Amino acid sequence: MKPISILAVFAFVFVILGCKREVEIAIPIPLVEGAPSTASMSVNIQKTVEDEAEFTVDLYVINKNGRFIAGLQPPNFKIAESTIHSFNIIDVAIQSLQKKSGGYSALMLFDQSGSIRSNDPGNLRIEAARTFLSHLGRDDNAAIASFTTDYSSQTYPNYTKYHNEFSQDTTRMQAVLDSLKGNEWGGTPLYRSIYEAIDFTAAKSKNTNKAIIVFTDGDDTQGGKTINEVVQYAQSKDVPLFTVGLSRGVDVRVLARIANESKGGFFWAQEAKQLISSFSTLGRLLSGSTHLYRTTWKAKNKSRAWKTGDIISGTIKISLPSGEVIDSPFWVQI
Repeated sequence: MKPISILAVFAFVFVILGCKREVEIAIPIPLVEGAPSTASMSVNIQKTVEDEAEFTVDLYVINKNGRFIAGLQPPNFKIAESTIHSFNIIDVAIQSLQKKSGGYSALMLFDQSGSIRSNDPGNLRIEAARTFLSHLGRDDNAAIASFTTDYSSQTYPNYTKYHNEFSQDTTRMQAVLDSLKGNEWGGTPLYRSIYEAIDFTAAKSKNTNKAIIVFTDGDDTQGGKTINEVVQYAQSKDVPLFTVGLSRGVDVRVLARIANESKGGFFWAQEAKQLISSFSTLGRLLSGSTHLYRTTWKAKNKSRAWKTGDIISGTIKISLPSGEVIDSPFWVQI
């Protein structure tokens, strides 16, 4: 009986360790603690009748480790009433994203303007990017670019530097991330950089599933391109833009619009720790291997009937079971 008992113990330990390893690979926990975060994804008008409009907002809601938070109900979602609009939630339903075959090619585009020094003094954007790289799958690849008016426009057209082409060489990319620390200067050529990055991604990505992750803490300060040009170019090249805005001063309407109209998503990190959870889960959004909340709303225009071209925008406040409240700005045009 003794040999059988030892064999059973070894088998039990092997199964337990094997299961533990599988769980860790499937849902890795970031080394640096994050904070709960959310992204507004697809926003669509369903119908308008005189002064009432029905629309949907798909929301990705995650905890500090980047894991989807299940179990939220209509009372967990609220949009504050304004002087001209009022909002009521109609329905909340879980939606599964469509799983995408093959890998993805993701360009991480970093704002290196001077204000980053005060808005991210702990370089959490760098740690967040490390987390994203650690989640690359067998067929996934990534590239890193950065932008600031401190770059010479002669050497770097549109003030954008490409640090590497799409690859799985995470060691090299980790070194690139380290080089960004302490080198934040100049202004924010946001639109020009995104526009050029769309070209780079469309031409050099190794997968048909491709995207740009745009990190910024400010508004465009350079000109040369407009938001309309950026959105239209992303649509023409079929490159979704996932925008990540850091700080309470960022123009959430602009970043939400860029994300929605390019079929990407918008994360608003009001504190830098939210970058950790946001970046750690982006791979799941890109691969379509997660769930969303589809929230349905009714918006009432208090002064007149809705017209074609009107904008509906606001911020959805999401109350979590932990008692925390996170904000998800959205933008949509009738």
